[in-house]
Amino acid sequence: MAKLVSLFKDNYKTNPIILILVLALVVVLISFIWGTIAKGYNYLLSSLKGAASTLTKDEAQSIANAIQAEIHAMFTNEDNIIQKLVPLSKADYFKVKAEFGIKTYNITLDEFNALGSEMNLTEILNHTLSQDDKNKIKGQNPNLPIS
Repeated sequence: MAKLVSLFKDNYKTNPIILILVLALVVVLISFIWGTIAKGYNYLLSSLKGAASTLTKDEAQSIANAIQAEIHAMFTNEDNIIQKLVPLSKADYFKVKAEFGIKTYNITLDEFNALGSEMNLTEILNHTLSQDDKNKIKGQNPNLPIS
């Protein structure tokens, strides 16, 4: 470790800009790798929880795309989202969640873009839907993990 610190100090004295760029690159690579691992873990966990689902992969993808499109619409129609979610079993929901994946979501503007936070379907729904809408879902299907 002492050799690493000495190497860092020596390189900083001779080439501070290159060293700063290398450190920034390392941080970006670690961030990218961590994001990839998180997305893979989310998919794997949701897929395992959705293993008992009766939905095909295409059906789950279609529901996930419809929910994403509705959230991304200029005026989100929460009733359309509720209609897609209520008939789902818990396993079906997790299969849809796996197909939805993790999206970069801007909570303030209700849209997907590069300036938001990385969220899965449950997190996005919890931020997008009002408490009344969540209560409607819970009243009709208490098994879904939407709070």
